[in-house]
Amino acid sequence: MVTRHFILQWAFNKNTRFFLLLATFFFSVQTWAATANDNATADSYIRSQLQQCASLPDRERLTCYDRLATSSGTETAEALSAPDAIVNPSNQWDLALPASIQPAAETTVALNTPEKSAEEDTLIKPSLMERKWELREDTQRSLFSLQPYGTSYMLLGQYGDRVNRQPSSPSPGHQSTTATDYRHLEAKFQLSVRSKIGRNLITANDSLWFGYTQVSQWQIWSPGISRPFRATSYKPEVLYVIPIQYKLPGTWSLRMAGLGLIHESNGQSDPLSRSWNRVYLGVGLDSETMSVYSRFWARVPESSSKDDNPDITHYMGRADVRFEWSPVHDHTLGFTLVSNLRHDNKGSIQLDYFFPLSSLWGLGDNLRGYIQVFHGYGETITDYNFRRTAIGFGLALKEW
Repeated sequence: MVTRHFILQWAFNKNTRFFLLLATFFFSVQTWAATANDNATADSYIRSQLQQCASLPDRERLTCYDRLATSSGTETAEALSAPDAIVNPSNQWDLALPASIQPAAETTVALNTPEKSAEEDTLIKPSLMERKWELREDTQRSLFSLQPYGTSYMLLGQYGDRVNRQPSSPSPGHQSTTATDYRHLEAKFQLSVRSKIGRNLITANDSLWFGYTQVSQWQIWSPGISRPFRATSYKPEVLYVIPIQYKLPGTWSLRMAGLGLIHESNGQSDPLSRSWNRVYLGVGLDSETMSVYSRFWARVPESSSKDDNPDITHYMGRADVRFEWSPVHDHTLGFTLVSNLRHDNKGSIQLDYFFPLSSLWGLGDNLRGYIQVFHGYGETITDYNFRRTAIGFGLALKEW
């Protein structure tokens, strides 16, 4: 659906027809202004009428623009001379449209209420989190379209202080019996996509999503062992998102909450098989340059005979929180903390830095440079109980 913000931009910048109509309107206003003494008042009046038109639904908005542009100077003057049409900072949203440009009664919007209406709110540019999760009517996209989820990236080189050559788990029959001569230097990539499969299910602008994330560590720099994939995690999930608009101190706002179910496994057979399922609750908030998304989860119980990794929550946690800060355009700092919420926390931390490449090599705006630093446990599910520190560099696709 075409957003209101886009319609305003289209109307003022790209539509020749609108410019012609607007020019006609200004000519009418000039005819009236020749007999008036206060040009500033006339300009304020014109702006207020355009703002009132902009606050209407799509079809009524275009009709309002047409009527406004073709109204006579006399009608405009009469409206401006009305007692309640004197423009000042406190009543510039209270002006009444002339009769000839008044939209249908059922589409008239009350603009003099102290509370911000839904129509006025759409004139405010949506935040990054509102766009990503389509939390407002003017951010909605089509169902079943493929969209980015987490960051999709390729680390051309990642160096770790340790490498897990012989994975093991306390579950019986889940200990590798031979070590593989993996190198400390490898490549790493992640693919993360999602699609909205439902909306307006319980409340306005809520949504149901299916997501898929895959992260792999690839021994591309190890020709002696045929450059194998050392570890891969597959993570399909289903997530229900509900919008929340709650103002917090400063510039912060609580934006959304989500309830999800996620499966994670490495696709291996015993003794290397690792998997678990989680139900999680997530909340998201943001400000002008920062966003925070946190999840708290519980593992879905499994019988001991089928549990590949009975102690996985001790290492891969019970909660995580993701901070992102974009102080400069296209420069983003990210920080992810995973915790088991216990005093003997194993968990992990990950630092991310994204920077633009378009000014360096002309690669366009959708590809960014990427540096990743990881420390802790569970970089992949195969290494869930293996601690290491690694740094990598490469390329990442811009999410939004």
